[in-house]
Amino acid sequence: MTAHDDYRNDEWTPEENALFASLPRERVPSAELKVRTLEAVRNHVGATRLGRGSSRKNFILTAAACLIFIAGAIVGFAAARRVGRSSSEPPVTASNRAVARSDAPILILQPEGHVVWY
Repeated sequence: MTAHDDYRNDEWTPEENALFASLPRERVPSAELKVRTLEAVRNHVGATRLGRGSSRKNFILTAAACLIFIAGAIVGFAAARRVGRSSSEPPVTASNRAVARSDAPILILQPEGHVVWY
C-alpha cells in the first residue's frame, strides 16, 4: 500500500480517461429504476415493520423496567438509612474461636520519625 503522498492518478490509459471524460456528469434515473427502487424499499420496510401489538408490548416492558428500577432505588435508600444497633444492647459475644485474646500482649508501634509537609 502506498502512502497518500505517493498517490498518482495515472492508473488509467489515455483512452480510458477520454471515455470517462465523455460520460455525463449528472443523469436522471429512468422510470423503471425508480419503480424497482421503490418496490425494493417497500418490501424491505414491510418486512421490518413491527405489528401493532409490539408497541403495546414495548410500553409494558418499559413500564415494568421502570418499576423494577424504582423499587430497587427505594430498597437501596431504605438500606442506606437503616439504623444500626443501639448502644443499650449488649455487645456480641465472641465464640470459642475468638480472633483476639485478652491475655495477648498489646504491641504499640511508635513512629520512628516525623514527616513535615510544607
